[in-house]
Amino acid sequence: RSPAPPPSDPGLWAPAPPPSDPGVLALSPASLRPRGPGPQPLLPRPRSPVPPPLCPLSAESGGRALEQELPGTVFLLCDVTREEDVRTLLSETVHRFGRLDCVVNNAGYHPPPQWPEETSAQGFRQLLELNLLGTYTFTKLALPHLRKSRGNVINISSLVGAIGQSQAVPYVATKGAVTAMTKALALDESQYGVRVNCISPGNIWTPLWEELAASTPDPAATVREGTLAQPLGRMGQPAEVGAAAVFLASEANFCTGIELFVTGGAELGYGRKARRGTPVEAPTMPS
Repeated sequence: RSPAPPPSDPGLWAPAPPPSDPGVLALSPASLRPRGPGPQPLLPRPRSPVPPPLCPLSAESGGRALEQELPGTVFLLCDVTREEDVRTLLSETVHRFGRLDCVVNNAGYHPPPQWPEETSAQGFRQLLELNLLGTYTFTKLALPHLRKSRGNVINISSLVGAIGQSQAVPYVATKGAVTAMTKALALDESQYGVRVNCISPGNIWTPLWEELAASTPDPAATVREGTLAQPLGRMGQPAEVGAAAVFLASEANFCTGIELFVTGGAELGYGRKARRGTPVEAPTMPS
């Protein structure tokens, strides 16, 4: 079983250039560990009310390539678990662009499946550093800038933070905490006009999902099971999470403290929950 990522696992950042109109300037941390299909903006490019500033990148080379693809985009490397790195990143961003309107906390990692007895306190702490404290640190340090612009924060949580997931105790705990922190921050920051929301994706088809499936005895069956979890009969795409972020960042002016599910309905209805080997007590039908 692979342990949780080391606390030095950095995030990658690529703020957008200032557009000709006021627009929105946003920052998004993303883990070096691949979530999406190579370097691409998290926010959709075409005809969006927000320029394409959010860039989850799978490697530094991808970030440099993105600079060429989107003229004016700036690639910056930051370890979100190091407070000084975050301070430097924010200072550089405000120096270059003059303001900050939105933060999307997207850096995170889902370890391979582990039963509780296979986890360790050290691994749990490392995951907390990335998934929860990285989000906390960046938000805390960004708030002075966001208060000036009456901007907003979007935290990327997870559906399993609300409904649980087997063999994922540390991950579920960190994501549940992200959702709870979102609601608390929304209350505190409302006095400054800063909105704080979170997006909880379900099964989104990314290289990380593929990696997790490959670690199981039957990857094809795992992928099929993951696909069947959605009433819509498919997994989501990273761009669909990006579209939700665009909405929260630019249009949802009366939304704060909400958890927006981007799940294809995976949380709806009943399903088989008892695992194979679990003692089952079925009611007896009358004769």
